[in-house]
Amino acid sequence: MCRGDSRSMHAPARPESDGGDFKPMAEQARVQLAAVSKSDPNFSEIDFLRRAAQVYSETLAAEGAMQVAAVQASVTPAFLLRLQARFGHWRDSGETRILTDLVCDSPLILKAVVGDKNESLTVRFTGSAVRYTKDDDSGVAVEGSVDPISFCEFATFIRPADSLTPDSPATGMANVCPSCGAPLGEGEPTCGFCGAASRRLGGTWLLDRISESAYT
Repeated sequence: MCRGDSRSMHAPARPESDGGDFKPMAEQARVQLAAVSKSDPNFSEIDFLRRAAQVYSETLAAEGAMQVAAVQASVTPAFLLRLQARFGHWRDSGETRILTDLVCDSPLILKAVVGDKNESLTVRFTGSAVRYTKDDDSGVAVEGSVDPISFCEFATFIRPADSLTPDSPATGMANVCPSCGAPLGEGEPTCGFCGAASRRLGGTWLLDRISESAYT
């Protein structure tokens, strides 16, 4: 069973099956990921999950330290504002966030969406941690548990639509034509074979939200 911190509001979880042709989320994600890979030939699920796990762990560390500096380059502006507001609320209330003994399982992509403006990947993170908020005066836990508890959270990462993973991060340019797949030289604005415009890296995957439900 997935358990999360009670700090956020979320929609009720949808049932695993609606009948008919409904497929489990993980199975649907495989089909959706194929669309991402087709649009972005250099996309690597392994590399993405490695980076996603790093950003998620850094975000939990930021929560425990109540400092945003370490993650501000890895999250969206909206997420950063919510994080800052949350830390400010704790400080104004005379409270301190405690997060220790973090153990994370292997992450799993549960949802992929390719939209007109953004692409998003939702990753399930499970594990355990000591995670609570304490009153600074009394030292008493006012939220969470002083003992390790299991958690299950869903982190959604986004980037602009039509983004491409570069062959080399230094170039910021796709190494193949998005239209015909022919090789592209560094800095080529159009494909020499079919004339299609090349697409520059539109942005890295940024953490946009963390929820207790994969549907929010």
